[in-house]
Amino acid sequence: MKKSIFLAVAAVAMTACSNDVDLGMKDANKQTADNAIGFQVLNKNMSRANLEDAKHYNFGVWAYKNTDQTNNIMGNYLVGYFGTNKGYLYDSNKQTTHGGTTGDYTDALSLWSYEGLGTSQYVNITDNNYYLSTENFYMSNLTEQYLRYWDLSSANTEFFAYAPYINSATAPVTFEKTNGNGGTMTFPNGSIVAGYDDESKYEYLCAYANVINNNNDYGKDVQLKFEHMN
Repeated sequence: MKKSIFLAVAAVAMTACSNDVDLGMKDANKQTADNAIGFQVLNKNMSRANLEDAKHYNFGVWAYKNTDQTNNIMGNYLVGYFGTNKGYLYDSNKQTTHGGTTGDYTDALSLWSYEGLGTSQYVNITDNNYYLSTENFYMSNLTEQYLRYWDLSSANTEFFAYAPYINSATAPVTFEKTNGNGGTMTFPNGSIVAGYDDESKYEYLCAYANVINNNNDYGKDVQLKFEHMN
């Protein structure tokens, strides 16, 4: 079954600054973990306690600056959960946005991270408590995923997300941005299965994410609230 979902999302307001930094790969001269983009998943409006309890240990995300509605700064990035014997195995050399306390949105650190989760980067091949690099279904469609940073020259940044992440090189989930706050997310044929037998793959409880509008949230985690797909 192929399904398209229209998403409308509130933008995260950012304060302009004369010392602008670009969103891109890490630059030791300009960018630190303090201004890296990180994520938290809110536990509201779900049938279960939280996303990870629903056995969704990842989600996909797109992000756009309000000054550039065409070129994304995150294009179907996989954001993974780094729990105890759950999700992805932590690598201290890569997961810069990992390590905070759940529910503390002030430090751009949480149990959800994306840096180093590209297919050529995630190398867990020994610990079966976590996703192995050979388990392609739980890997990113992207070869590499870089740490991304707030661009203070942009007033707003918009985020659009879905869960769980779909790995499909031939038919990935797509997102078509519209003017303003919104767009259309399309899931490939066969990705949504009736009578699913694996919650982590097929139980698409959450296909809509709404970013809470927070003023002056530079350096804080993006707070995502997932809703049931209907």
